Amino acid sequence: MSNKIPPSAKTEKEARKSFLWFLEEETIKDLFKQISTIDIVALFPTGTISDVVCHRLLKECLINGSDQI
Repeated sequence: MSNKIPPSAKTEKEARKSFLWFLEEETIKDLFKQISTIDIVALFPTGTISDVVCHRLLKECLINGSDQI
């Protein structure tokens, strides 16, 4: 993602859509038989806030995902 696009639910949705399209173009296998979930997490650009704060949402998503497994 571009550092010029602020993170939001809309940018995450668009990034997920683009990522799935890219994967479909690069493989002949049915993605939905191979992958159950893909989450896209938009982060703030580096340098705008501390790394800890910048990556907090990613950390929370990873913890939640591992808790579900």
